[in-house]
Amino acid sequence: MIQISNGSDKLELFKSQKLVGLKGQLDHFNSDKILPNTPTLQYGGFNLFQVEDKKKTDSILDQLRNQKEVELGTHVYFTKDSNKPIIPTGFLVIQFHPLTNQEEQQIVLEEFGLELKHTIASDTLSASCTKQSENPIKVCNKLEKLSMVLQAEPDFDIPMENYGEFPMDQLLKDQWQFENTGSISFTKRKMKAGADAKIKKAWEFMGNTGSPDIKIAIIDSGFDLNHPDFKGKITSPYDITTNSAKLITNSSLETHGTPCASIALANADASGLIGVAPNAQFMPIHKPSFSSHDLFEMFEHCIKNGADIISASWGTIDAQFPLNEYKKSIIRKAAKQGRNGKGAIILFAAGNEGAKRINNFGHLPEVITVGATDSRDKHPSYSNTGPELTICAPSDGDIPVLAAKASWDSSKSLNDYINGPSSYNQYKAFGGTSAATPLVAGVCALILSVNPDLYAHEVKEILQKTADKVGSQASYTKGHSHIYGYGRINALEAVKEAKRRAERSKKRQQKEIKQDHNSEVIDVKTPKIDLNPPVIEKGNWTIQLGVFSKKSGAEKFAEQLIEKHDIKINIDEVEGINRILHRVTSQRFQTKETAKIFMAALTKKGINGFIKKLK
Repeated sequence: MIQISNGSDKLELFKSQKLVGLKGQLDHFNSDKILPNTPTLQYGGFNLFQVEDKKKTDSILDQLRNQKEVELGTHVYFTKDSNKPIIPTGFLVIQFHPLTNQEEQQIVLEEFGLELKHTIASDTLSASCTKQSENPIKVCNKLEKLSMVLQAEPDFDIPMENYGEFPMDQLLKDQWQFENTGSISFTKRKMKAGADAKIKKAWEFMGNTGSPDIKIAIIDSGFDLNHPDFKGKITSPYDITTNSAKLITNSSLETHGTPCASIALANADASGLIGVAPNAQFMPIHKPSFSSHDLFEMFEHCIKNGADIISASWGTIDAQFPLNEYKKSIIRKAAKQGRNGKGAIILFAAGNEGAKRINNFGHLPEVITVGATDSRDKHPSYSNTGPELTICAPSDGDIPVLAAKASWDSSKSLNDYINGPSSYNQYKAFGGTSAATPLVAGVCALILSVNPDLYAHEVKEILQKTADKVGSQASYTKGHSHIYGYGRINALEAVKEAKRRAERSKKRQQKEIKQDHNSEVIDVKTPKIDLNPPVIEKGNWTIQLGVFSKKSGAEKFAEQLIEKHDIKINIDEVEGINRILHRVTSQRFQTKETAKIFMAALTKKGINGFIKKLK
């Protein structure tokens, strides 16, 4: 058993005796050490393989690492209560003591053979392992033993749930979710008239079907970019697994992205179905991942390439895998800095587990979390519920919705159920919160078409304010229901409200908490003390002021402190992994309380440091 940091908790991992992860040129990879016909599953950039002898997993992995096609190899892990494979990606997130400086942080990276990838905050960064470093789990456990490191968390990926389709005995071509008249031509089942998203009525009010300037990013897998519904729409595609614009396609295991995208933005070309925002541009991003590194790359791509809306119909409700602060900061950055500072609109599906807990990504207030209603405005049992649920949108439960089908998708097409033209082979039945989420993404595109100056939080506010309170009214408290969120989406009222705000030109100001980093520390009760008390040799408390790889750097820093502030300084030699480090500290104190008083005095003088107990 191995224990690692995981957000604010600890996670106990158990090494798999059957699976290993390999990264490299593996298209035609073969070895007698792995079982033939192992399904090609990829997480965190690693392909998973089953070894031929589970008693020799460690030695087999070492042998596989030495094969020319293999760049990296990793063990695969599980938790006690889950059968989801956990794959270290080779990246890690390090939170330093807030008073460490950039040079000190860089020294730590060099000592452990790590390479800086991204600076998240002044005290938090992400790094990657190199050939000179140990595996990320071992590195993190060693880092957390350092006084300068508060937490070190290995990045890992797990399988994400696609919140998609359910088997149905009726498939329909009519897009009842746009306008529900109470019945449709291919079934005798009765629906509830008006139990729809009011899409057609929104188009009529607008006088068009939305702006071509809006970009919708769909993060998913299995995009058929040759489907006629996407012709002329694609912009800035990105594949996280290849780090390129060339998307991986034709995998029988990946078909989910095509129907999701079509619901939001399929072309209005009179040849098939139509999306909610048929004029919007389509930014396909492959593929879903729980890896912090992958999330950063995907959302950074969205920010840099001008995605207005980001839709994700996948996730996990597993309480063992909460979002750490890095993942939260990635999403918050897009919600704040996207759209040139107005914030990208971010949507996640609530999930289909039928649980009283929604997708972990939906817990963030910046996210619009989408559940489902059926064709009678009732709650389908699969749609997850919870206090973080934002809104619901029409999907299956009794009658499925129609969506595009990837050419390699082996599931049944519309023509397997009705005798229609050959073009019907390009469509399928779809549903779940996977279908509800891109529908809401399309409505967000209509809202921005009417009022492009809205901030992301205002779009969410409009959706909540204008939703219809469906279901039992007793389930709502202060306008919100754990079952329906703020209600079932109403596109007509949403675009009306957006237009009213545009006409009034009274946009709500984005609320920000501004912290004055230059404010002076005031402590009237702190007694005046001599900054040069007698050095107490027996004390083991001190103030750490800096760490340097070269003694000359430490001496120069110490001289500046002595010259400017006239305080006593110690320079200690500390043994690192591969070299001697030079630590600059204050004099010693017998108690932590005395060190705190001294630290307060140093802070008033503008000297940064932190209290440290010497061994």
